[in-house]
Amino acid sequence: MNALTLLLLARFLLADFTTSAAEGLAQLRTLDLEAARQSLSAALELAPDERERAKVSLLLAKTDIEAGRPREAISALPPPDALPPELAYVAMFEQARAMVAAADPMAQEVLRSFLERFGDSPKATRARLMLARPLQGDEAARLAREVLNAQPSRAERAEAALILARATDDLALKRRVFVEWPDTPAAAETGLREADLTPSELADRADAFFDAYDYEEAHRIRASLWANKERSPGLAYRLALSHLMHVRDDPKKALEFLKIAEAGGALGHAEAAFLRGKAYAKLERYDQAAKEYRRAIALGISGDRRVQAMYYQGWLPYDHGEYEKALPHFDRFLKEVKRHDLRSYILWAKAWSLYRLKRYKEAIEVFERDMIPLGNSLVAGKAMYWGGMAFHALGNKKEAARWMKRVISQYPLTYYAVLAAKRLKAWNGTPLPSWITGPAPGHSEPPPTWPFDRLPEDLAARLRLVKDFADIGEKAEARTRYAAIASEVEKRLDGLERVRWLITIYDAIEEPNALFRRAEGEFSGLAGEVPTPQTAHYWQARYPRAYQALASVLARRFAIPELWIYSIMRQESRYLAGQVSHTAALGVMQMIPKTAKIVAKALKVPFDVETFFEPGHNLLFCVWYLAQLLKEFKGQLIFASAAYNSGAPAIKRFMAMHRGAPLDEMVELIPYNEGRNYCRKVAEHMVRYAYLHLDEAERARLYEHLFPDRVDYSFGTAVNF
Repeated sequence: MNALTLLLLARFLLADFTTSAAEGLAQLRTLDLEAARQSLSAALELAPDERERAKVSLLLAKTDIEAGRPREAISALPPPDALPPELAYVAMFEQARAMVAAADPMAQEVLRSFLERFGDSPKATRARLMLARPLQGDEAARLAREVLNAQPSRAERAEAALILARATDDLALKRRVFVEWPDTPAAAETGLREADLTPSELADRADAFFDAYDYEEAHRIRASLWANKERSPGLAYRLALSHLMHVRDDPKKALEFLKIAEAGGALGHAEAAFLRGKAYAKLERYDQAAKEYRRAIALGISGDRRVQAMYYQGWLPYDHGEYEKALPHFDRFLKEVKRHDLRSYILWAKAWSLYRLKRYKEAIEVFERDMIPLGNSLVAGKAMYWGGMAFHALGNKKEAARWMKRVISQYPLTYYAVLAAKRLKAWNGTPLPSWITGPAPGHSEPPPTWPFDRLPEDLAARLRLVKDFADIGEKAEARTRYAAIASEVEKRLDGLERVRWLITIYDAIEEPNALFRRAEGEFSGLAGEVPTPQTAHYWQARYPRAYQALASVLARRFAIPELWIYSIMRQESRYLAGQVSHTAALGVMQMIPKTAKIVAKALKVPFDVETFFEPGHNLLFCVWYLAQLLKEFKGQLIFASAAYNSGAPAIKRFMAMHRGAPLDEMVELIPYNEGRNYCRKVAEHMVRYAYLHLDEAERARLYEHLFPDRVDYSFGTAVNF
C-alpha cells in the first residue's frame, strides 16, 4: 500500500470517526440513548489517538448515566491522565454523578474532593446540590447558601432554598419555594398543597406560574380563586385576558369577565370595547365584533389599538368573502393611516378583493401603484405574481408573461419566483430557472476545518481546547474559551478561508445566530442575488445549517427533510436558542408550553421550561411535532409549515372551507397574516437551502412536496393541536 493510499485511508477513517462521534453526542442530547451508545462505540473503535478516545469514552459514560447504567458509566470513564488537564473537572463531575446514581458510599467523598479542586468550575453548583441533598444541618445549609450566592438557574435556586429550609427548619422558606418557584421539582418536594395556602399566596403562586410561561396552571389557580368567592375586578380582567389571549380557550367566558372587570374599573371603556371586539371575532360573530371596534374608536382608543380597530373594520367582512362590503373600509384605512405595518396588509386585501371580484384592471392598478414600490419578496413579489395572473385572466398573455418574468428577475429564489416559473412553464413551455433545475453552485458545505497549523503553538493549543469542550458537549465552555481568542485566530485568516472557518467554529460552539448576523454584515455585499461557485460559501454562512448534528439525527429519526428544520429555525428565531416570543413560544424552534406538554407525553420525556432552551431538547420536541404535521398534511410542506405556526386545526379548517383551490390561491386564503407570511417565508428559505445543498434529483423531489401541482385536501385527523 503506497503512501498516497495510506493518506486517503487515514482521512476516510478520520472522517468516519468524526461523523460517528458527532452523531453520538447529538443522539445523547436528543435522548436517543441506544443509538448514541452504538454511534459512540463505533467512534471508539475508530479513534485516531488517545485524546479523541478519552473524549468518546467520556461521552459513553454520560450516555450510560442517562440510560440508568451508572456502574457501566464508571467503568467507561477514561483514565484521569488521558484528557487534557483543563477537561479534568468534567470527567470528575461525571464520575461523581455516576457514583451518586449508583448509591456508591464513596460518592460524598468524591464530591467533596471535586469541590476542593474545582469549586469555581461551571459544574460546581450542581456538585454542591448533589452533595447537599442527603445531608442535614450546618453542612447542608452552608452548601445551599453557596449555591444561592452564586448565579444558579431557577430550578437550582429553588432546590437550594428547599435544602436550606429543611436544614434550618424554616417553614416560611419552604412555603416560598412552593409559591415562588411552583414549576420546579423542588416545589413538588415541599410536601405542601395548594389547600395549605392563603388566597394571597395562591394569587402569588399563579403569578409565578404565569411568569414561568405556564399559562394553564396560572389560569387554573385564578379560576379556582374565583370559584371560591375570592373575586375582584382585577382578577376578572386577568381571567378575561387568559380566556382570550393566553390560554385562548373560551371567548364567551372572556366576555363575561370583561363585563365584570369594566364595571369594577379594572380597565377603561375603550379598551373593554376593543377586547370585546376580539372576543366576538373569535366567536365568528363578525357584525357584533365590528360594532365593538367602532365603539372603541368612538370612545377614543388611541395608538396601535386604534389602527387595529380600523383594520378589523375591513378585515372582518373580507374574511367572510364580503369583498364589496370590505372595500370602503380599506380605502378609509389607507386614507387615514399613512405609516403602519398593517398598511401593506390592507393594500393586499384591497387588491385581492378586487381580484376575487374579477375587477382585474383595478387590482393591477393597486399592484403596480401601491404594492410594488414597497419592495420585498412578500409584498412586491406577490403583487407582480398576482398582477401576472390578472393579466392572464384578461387574456393579455404577453403582459402576463412579462409580469411573471419580473418576479423571477427581481426576487429569485423566493416563493413567488417559483410560482411564476411554474406558471411560465405551464403557459409557454419556458424552462425553469437553473436555481430550480440546475446543479448546485458548488460543493455542499465544506467539512470542518480547524487551522491549527496556521497558528502559533500556544494559540493552537488554546483553540484545540475549544474543540475538545465542543466535542464533549460542553458548548458554553467552548464559547467562553473561543471568545477569549477569537480575534487572534480570525485575523490570521482571509477571504474564503475565513468564511469556511466561521462556518466551522460557529457550528462547533453552537452560535448560528452569531454566524448569521456576521454574515449579513460582513458578507452580504459579496453574496450576489443567486449563489455561484464563487459565492456559495458566503451564502452558506448567511443560511447556516444550524445545530447540524442535532438536526441531522432527528431528521432521520422522524423521517422529515433536514432542510425543513433549518428553514423553520430561521423563520422562528433566526437560529437563536434563547428566543422567547410575545406568545411565550420558547427556544430556537419556538414551541409554546401548552404544545410542549402534549409532545412530552407522546415522547415520554419531561417538559421543563429551563431545559427546553437547550437545543437538543427543543429540537427533539419540535421535530417530532413537525413529523406529525407532515403526516397530517400528506407530505405537503407548505401547509404543514402553516400549521406549525397557526395550529393544525385552524389550517385544516381553512383548507376545508376552500377545498379544491389551487396551491397559490389556497395559501392566499389563509386569513391569518402571520401564518400566511410564515409558510411562504419558510418555503423561500427551503428554496435557498435546497439550491445550496441538494443535487438536481433531490431538489426535484423536495419541490414535489413544497410546491405540489395539486393540493391534497384529504388531510388526517390525528393532530388537533
